[in-house]
Amino acid sequence: MASRGLTFSIAIAVAVVTVMISMEATAAQRNNNNNGRGRGNGRGKGFLDPASTHYIVLDPRSATGQERFFCLARGRCHYQIIDCPAQCPQRKPRRNRRVKGCFADCSSRCETTCRRRLPNCRGYGSVCYDPRFVGGDGQMFYFHGAKGGNFSLVSDEQFQINAHFIGWRPEGRSRDFTWVQSLAVIFDSHVLVVAAKPVAKWDDRLDALAVLWDGEEVDLPADGDAEWRRALPESNGEEIDEIIEVGQREVVVERTADRNSAKVTVSGLVEMDVKVVPITAEEDRAHNYLLPPGDAFAHLEMQFQFKRLTEKVEGVLGQTYRPGYVSPVKKGVAMPMMGGEDKYQLPSFLSTTCAKCIYHLENMASHESNNGANENKEKAHAASAVPRSIPGDQRKVALITGITGQDGSYLTEFLLGKGYEVHGLIRRSSNFNTSRLDHLYVDPHNAAKARMKLHYADLSDASSLRRWVDALLPDEVYNLAAQSHVAVSFEIPDYTADVVATGALRLLEAVRCSPKAARYYQAGSSEMFGSTPPPQSETSPFHPRSPYAAAKVAAHWYTVNYREAYGVFACNGILFNHESPRRGENFVTRKITRAVGRIRLGLQTKIFLGNLSAARDWGFAGDYVEAMWMMLQQEEAGDYVVATEESHTVEEFLQAAFGYVGLDWKEHVVIDPRYFRPAEVDSLKGDSSKARKALGWKPKVGFPELVKMMVDQDVEIAKREKVLADAGYIDAHQQP
Repeated sequence: MASRGLTFSIAIAVAVVTVMISMEATAAQRNNNNNGRGRGNGRGKGFLDPASTHYIVLDPRSATGQERFFCLARGRCHYQIIDCPAQCPQRKPRRNRRVKGCFADCSSRCETTCRRRLPNCRGYGSVCYDPRFVGGDGQMFYFHGAKGGNFSLVSDEQFQINAHFIGWRPEGRSRDFTWVQSLAVIFDSHVLVVAAKPVAKWDDRLDALAVLWDGEEVDLPADGDAEWRRALPESNGEEIDEIIEVGQREVVVERTADRNSAKVTVSGLVEMDVKVVPITAEEDRAHNYLLPPGDAFAHLEMQFQFKRLTEKVEGVLGQTYRPGYVSPVKKGVAMPMMGGEDKYQLPSFLSTTCAKCIYHLENMASHESNNGANENKEKAHAASAVPRSIPGDQRKVALITGITGQDGSYLTEFLLGKGYEVHGLIRRSSNFNTSRLDHLYVDPHNAAKARMKLHYADLSDASSLRRWVDALLPDEVYNLAAQSHVAVSFEIPDYTADVVATGALRLLEAVRCSPKAARYYQAGSSEMFGSTPPPQSETSPFHPRSPYAAAKVAAHWYTVNYREAYGVFACNGILFNHESPRRGENFVTRKITRAVGRIRLGLQTKIFLGNLSAARDWGFAGDYVEAMWMMLQQEEAGDYVVATEESHTVEEFLQAAFGYVGLDWKEHVVIDPRYFRPAEVDSLKGDSSKARKALGWKPKVGFPELVKMMVDQDVEIAKREKVLADAGYIDAHQQP
């Protein structure tokens, strides 16, 4: 009986202890969910517990201050409580970042250790080296991405983490060596960037760590707590679940060494241990990188702990945290490759759009609306402007409407030459209309070389404009698209007004509401001046004489209004007539030079024209796109006239073009009344003194050279046509 009573007493004692531990753990779990202080993973409703997080934090021992952990990992440590060592009683030592912190290991080791608070490159959720990942499933793999590429590491319903890759490819090697240089944590309406600054030669005494918050560089203190905090907004002691529900969080960046390392916390979402490291000479030799001189290839080593991941989480790293995830990498090989670049590649560093990404800014906009906070959306967007130059993503991004046109193709060439990444919006057509860009096109699957990409959108579709502006987050937006034929605008005035005027308004609104403060260029036209006597300058009154010109005037004033009302950096470029060999064949200058080539080769005898006395200020389109770019590089936005300040009549253009090949234009030109406009514009001549003085711009190609280059190309085209005509493949004499 005594033995039986003792056994019963022991059983009761064990049960009581178990219940007490369970109650303490439950309270700690609740505390961890609510106050954000725990380093474990809170199980909010609908969220999963990542495999890399094995514990919740209990209250420290009152006598010693040692923090304690309640282990959740399956195995020997399951439901065990382990204490921090006396030598390092806290996970985060206060006011002394040189002191080691306490780290809990709830795996089979079931222990706590003291170590520096730096990324553990062998631990769960780590990304190090070139680059080697350890996923949430514990599986190690490599993901090389591409030099200059941007990829989503984690994309979930409440946040996204993007990475910018730098790299180097030695001669004779088939792929890049790559490293992660920058991270962007995008959540709510905010962007937190952590980056390794480009360094020519590594010096341990210098700090190469850069942190940016909503576009502004953070001055990270070196003394005291050595941390930077930002409440979003002040939580006032609210519990973390309530804070998360209304989109309020605390962001903390704390130095974990004097230089080049930090712990980054976004409450309720993620913690990151980050360290900036170079490629040393020893590593260069060991891995045979053959790195060029003048670049230390400073990059990030990092380790993540996620707080609230959904079961749908995506991303190179994020996918490994899904329940039941089975890694596709080959086990047992030295460098198991993950692949999936096509699924997680981003058009730009701060984009949230990839083939598999599930986070979008619209998620939070809808969330705010459901909580009655939609009125703050514009303020949040305005506050979230990101820098025009981000460490690790120094290539600017330009978005061009009308990229397939004459100006769009020249501007694309110019920007690519400046090192930009160029994205163009094109209309869907049953026929390819990208011939002006063929020489620039690189298959987008070649991520390292494809710096020009095309996307379907239309100025008549506001949703497509907003989607691409939000996805690409361009530094500069050039609105060149239009129904730009003056005579045709009399035939389709409604369409012209919708695309030219209202289309510009739709694009301006997309730019205004974008998370990133882009600079905007609006293509104006000298046709806006109409019957205003020459010379015409920025202060000359507008007197449009066609639906096209009237629509351009509306677009001009929309641009001015958005600049003055919302502070958008928006410029109007009032460009006088600019031509080139890429000019559309239904414009009078190209119509003339095409006829000259065909007449010269005997393929045509007549050309039908309208008003020969109309005078225009004609320049070279390749010169004018440089002025567009210059406008967006100024300190302040403004409006500029771009012109050669010379005026020539259509008759003078005929004389120059026909005379260049030894023909008399009078023998071939027939006046057709159908080509006269209902309201003529007699004379346009620009005064571009403001652009010449403020921008330092001036035309390089004069009128005679312009005519010659256009005729030369069209003679060559006519020669090819003649070969086909002589062989019977085409009917060359479809017109007199």
